[in-house]
Amino acid sequence: MLKKLALLLLISLFGFLTAYTQVKIEKSELTKFIDGKKYYIHYVEQGHTLYSIARVYNVSVDELIFENPSSKHQLYIGQELKIPFKSRDKEVEESLDYNEYFYHIVKEGETLRNIAKTFYVSYNAVRRSNPNKSDPLKAGDYIKIPVKSTKFPEKEEENFTEGIIPEKTKPKLTKVQKPKYIDHIVERGETLYRIAKNFKVSVEDIKKANPYISERNLSVGQYIKIPTEKVQKEYISHTVKRKERLDKLAKNYDIDITELKKANPRLRDRIRVGQTVKIPVSEAKDLVIKDLLPQEEITLESDPITWEPINQDSLDCYNPENALRTYKVALLIPLYLDEVDSLKFDSLTVLDEYENIAKGKHHPFRFIHYYYGAKMAVDSLRNQGLNVELHVFNVDNKTGNLVKTFAKPILKEMDLIVGPFYNKHFKYGTIFSNMTKIPIVNPLSSRSEIIRDNPYVFKVTPTDDYTLDMVKQLIAAQFTDAKIFMIKQLHNKYSGERDFPNYIETIDPLLDSGYSVSNEELLDLVIEKSLIDTSLVMEQTIGDTSIWVDELLPYINIEGQRIYTDSLQFNMFDSTFIQNRIIPYYYNQDSAYKFEENASIYRDNVVIVFSEKNEKVFALDLMTKLNVVKDTFAVQLVGIPNWQEYSGMDYELLNNLNAHVLSAGHVNYKNYNVNQFVRDYRKKFITDPGDYAFKSFDVFWYFLNAMKNFGKDFYDCLPYFKPANIQTDFDFIKRNQNDGFENKAWKFLKYNRYRLEEVHLEVWKPIIDSTYNKSVIQFE
Repeated sequence: MLKKLALLLLISLFGFLTAYTQVKIEKSELTKFIDGKKYYIHYVEQGHTLYSIARVYNVSVDELIFENPSSKHQLYIGQELKIPFKSRDKEVEESLDYNEYFYHIVKEGETLRNIAKTFYVSYNAVRRSNPNKSDPLKAGDYIKIPVKSTKFPEKEEENFTEGIIPEKTKPKLTKVQKPKYIDHIVERGETLYRIAKNFKVSVEDIKKANPYISERNLSVGQYIKIPTEKVQKEYISHTVKRKERLDKLAKNYDIDITELKKANPRLRDRIRVGQTVKIPVSEAKDLVIKDLLPQEEITLESDPITWEPINQDSLDCYNPENALRTYKVALLIPLYLDEVDSLKFDSLTVLDEYENIAKGKHHPFRFIHYYYGAKMAVDSLRNQGLNVELHVFNVDNKTGNLVKTFAKPILKEMDLIVGPFYNKHFKYGTIFSNMTKIPIVNPLSSRSEIIRDNPYVFKVTPTDDYTLDMVKQLIAAQFTDAKIFMIKQLHNKYSGERDFPNYIETIDPLLDSGYSVSNEELLDLVIEKSLIDTSLVMEQTIGDTSIWVDELLPYINIEGQRIYTDSLQFNMFDSTFIQNRIIPYYYNQDSAYKFEENASIYRDNVVIVFSEKNEKVFALDLMTKLNVVKDTFAVQLVGIPNWQEYSGMDYELLNNLNAHVLSAGHVNYKNYNVNQFVRDYRKKFITDPGDYAFKSFDVFWYFLNAMKNFGKDFYDCLPYFKPANIQTDFDFIKRNQNDGFENKAWKFLKYNRYRLEEVHLEVWKPIIDSTYNKSVIQFE
């Protein structure tokens, strides 16, 4: 039955595929310049197809049709095709690396001027960005839209002659543009409402200029942007929100309720959600615009203050009406659909090939499990009554597919975008996100650069920057009385100097200052070590008798601290204090003797090992040496940050040394939700879930639940949101208001009985035990 089902699924997916013999195509050596652009000239032969020709010349089929419109309907033997020497994808890719452009695909009848109006940029800016383009434009052509362009005065357009970029002329005096915003420092007692009233702008306008502030997270000294476009009337418009009352509204804006009713003659005591109320305003603050416009250009530094969520009643975030809305989510995933027709199947191998597809072994299906995981999350939430539209777009490593996808009008309707997967293309996605204010999730990258200067980006993979915080939690929870070693390779005289001071400064305050050992116990240790040392045993003659006399060591070293035997003997009933200090240790500079000289026989020795991705040999060598002395010294190994990525590690050594490793995620197969997920995944997709499936499920489960509970503007409420994920934890923070959100949640895993187990360092407690924190995963 299972084989029949697999066969039916395969036929439905790939019924159009048949085994075929491809004709080998040679790249033409004939080239020609047409309108200043270099082309290959290719002549069609028997068996040639658009796809096969495009592959040979490394261009897209769309570009081939764009340059040769007649080829869209048919190819014929001997037909001449012009193929760009440098593909448009390559040109676009190069511009994405160095500039910030958004690309528009020309539609029939469009001109440069109406394209500029569509994107709210100046006509001149579009012309300057596209010096080789002029009207009439060709449908399907790419036009660069400069994202950071501002609109120039219309009279400047007179300087443009068709097809010619004007030369630099003598500068003229022009009217200085008033800035769109000014900075306001929040003063004691101020609220958003009172600030809005003073500046004659609406609360909504202030929130649009500062997407991550709310009435409850204002703090004294905080910088906020105030729009300078003041309303002309003597009132501002306020849209009534849920739970607002008339008396509360008057109090918020610091005006008398009678004054409010006077400005709104038809206003009743009971106001309704969505109703517009006029708020009378007094004379606005003097913005002193001219003082904000210096004679010479000044570059202002970004706000150095770290953004931190302010504790607030988490119930204020929750609105049950959010669960009744419909949410549109886009998954931009590389499926390589244009390569599907290169797959070959026959009746003998069809089931084996289906299994390979399900496991993502074929290039076109490498990320298929990520789609499956997303589908599981969406279906689960649909079962709970949430209306979700999942839109899947094939965005692979071809820049043409990327540009075409972001040109689709439907993408502007999305409430959330996940992807693109490739870093070079995700940058393009962040430009679109910034323009449309749609939150966008990077599914795989750990690079912090992707969240810079875009407050709508979410990075789900944590960076190494937060490993110190995790080590701090581990030490505080389990090893405050331990001996701490920090070990790494020393590649040059500066290497390592950045890590150790930060770790010592952070960990040292957590540790006990030391501990005491009785002198009697220490003296027994002296005697034990003296007996082992044969050089201390000598033969002496007393009269006619020869005897063996044992001598004691003059001192012993305990954790690098020298303790003299005489002192122990004279103070037998006292104790000695052993100071606690962290030992930095450069592995290829300091000998193994340094560890033995400073290690403790009375307590745990926590060895924190710093290693890079390519230092697996160093890690194995260190573990081998530590394993030799583990019977003498109790060792707890902590490998950071990339040990989980090492393949082929010696599990015997990891288990013997009680190794702790950091991981961005962990699947606990003893967990009920995980087992239920695996069972339903196998039933639905006839294969086991891969790592991408778990990652994807958690991403979609988290963000869809966030919108379900908090609505589309869920950003401020995330500190209070901890749903039950199955692999990855999310703890999003912002370093400043201009950047996006990054996940800082690492997990510590420990090898125990040759299995990895999660180390629970602390239990997260919500400010209020809200029902939306108790997410229950329900599968079909």
